[in-house]
Amino acid sequence: MTVRKNIPRDLTSEEELNIVIGHAENEDKYKKICSNVKEAIEQFLKESKISYLAVNYRIKDLSSLISKIKSKGYQDIFEECEDICGVRIICYFQDDIEEINSIIKKEFEIINAPEANKTKEESFGYRSDHFVVKLKKGWVEAPNYRGLENIKIEIQVRTVLMHAWAEIEHKLAYKKKEHIPPQFRRDFAMISAQLEIADKQFERLREGINLYKKDAQESILKKDFKTDLNLDNLQVLFGSFFPDRRKCVEDARALLDDALKYDFTINNLAKWFAKNSKYMSSLEKEVFGCAKGFFTQTGAARMSIFLGNEEYMRKKIPPNITKEIEAFKTKHGV
Repeated sequence: MTVRKNIPRDLTSEEELNIVIGHAENEDKYKKICSNVKEAIEQFLKESKISYLAVNYRIKDLSSLISKIKSKGYQDIFEECEDICGVRIICYFQDDIEEINSIIKKEFEIINAPEANKTKEESFGYRSDHFVVKLKKGWVEAPNYRGLENIKIEIQVRTVLMHAWAEIEHKLAYKKKEHIPPQFRRDFAMISAQLEIADKQFERLREGINLYKKDAQESILKKDFKTDLNLDNLQVLFGSFFPDRRKCVEDARALLDDALKYDFTINNLAKWFAKNSKYMSSLEKEVFGCAKGFFTQTGAARMSIFLGNEEYMRKKIPPNITKEIEAFKTKHGV
């Protein structure tokens, strides 16, 4: 009698041996395709300006592979098992998933897409999107991808909160609603719903912050500096006066803390930046012996404050550097 697909079955000793040999023979190919696809996806995300937490890959180990083959009843083992190679993309926002899915559909040959999987309403828990793909023909012409055209890769796309759900679910070993004791099912459903709501709230928060930044930029362009000082409008101010310098959010936070501590207003900062930003290249060269562009946006902002506020400068930098900056101010009539 023929064993049907997806009906659990035992493996013969010969079948297990063939799986071991097949897995060993292909292991280098699995590593190669996973590593290359990971790097390619990271490049696609960078080009599309999509921020992400991580892009990881894994190769299903031999014991997990054998266990899955037994539970699914696979016959054509290496053809039917579609997740021996797996790549996971963890992004921050739900809307990013749609953009990432579009990239995957464009760049890979799609075998199975999320639309063909269970709907969100039918699935258990807060699920990520799963693709099964192969490399497009154009890819395998490159040396790095030759001989990899027939290998399937599962690509998972999830938010940070989806990832949190998946990791805890894995720890508790529940894969289906039916696996959970009845008295805990309601709690699981509530947590899943709360995570999805939180993801949507983070998305709305991002949209609100982006709108706020746009309004702040318009106000600064109109030289309206009456707003309260915070990290967002401080970075907009940096971008207005030091547009070609490197951004560093961590340094901006530190300068914001200083500004709040010393009761600097956004109007104070704007006046110092407007007056002193033109001296930054000369300051880099004459005082610090550095090439143009050495200062980040925050560094240039801080130096502009030093040139405009002697008390702040003396509290923040050593006396020998203070003397050099004072000499620079005298030389340039600052």
